[in-house]
Amino acid sequence: PNVPEPDIEAVPEHAVDLLINLLLQSDGDITLVPTGPLTNIATAIRTEPAIVPKIKAISLMGGAIGLGNTTPAAEFNIWCDPEAAAIVFGCGRPITMAPLEVTHQALATEEVLQRLRAAQRPVASFAADLLNFFADTYKQVFGFPSPPVHDPCAVAAVIEPSIVKTKLMHVAIETTSELTVGRTVCDVYGKLGMEAHVQVGYALDVPRFWDLVIDTLLTYE
Repeated sequence: PNVPEPDIEAVPEHAVDLLINLLLQSDGDITLVPTGPLTNIATAIRTEPAIVPKIKAISLMGGAIGLGNTTPAAEFNIWCDPEAAAIVFGCGRPITMAPLEVTHQALATEEVLQRLRAAQRPVASFAADLLNFFADTYKQVFGFPSPPVHDPCAVAAVIEPSIVKTKLMHVAIETTSELTVGRTVCDVYGKLGMEAHVQVGYALDVPRFWDLVIDTLLTYE
């Protein structure tokens, strides 16, 4: 894809400092939407614990109830820094988790690509080019007929919570096992007898999800 040059400057402040300052100055109305490894958020929590009650909620993309995509047991974002994930999942704030079981339902089918291209707008066309680029990798590595989109699922869960169907359960992060490090251990049936504290996604309202994503992309000229 032809990646356009950015028209904004990067914030010079370190991400951890930015998180801390924004949260401390807030009225407790900020929902964090991490879509990568949780290193910065965990570091911010460790550096300044006073931010924790200021976090309204966390909606994250990461983990899996079952199979991983980086190892047999672990999804990439959690596997990258499982210790950070353990800190974030244990911080006590409301967490919604969009795992692979949800994101693998968000397939960018040919119909989706056609809707984006038909708008004939630069941002929508660029998104279609990116999705088309990803398609080959997912087909070759995972056998997917169309590429899934991951991160928008965590955003959609904030904008329209009913788009992602969830179940409240306890989630622990494996940090030591040689075979399963980075696994999100989701206690689906309450076998551990521990507090259920994470809303774990298991299903996606696919038509509403794509309507939301495409309508949003089309707001950009």
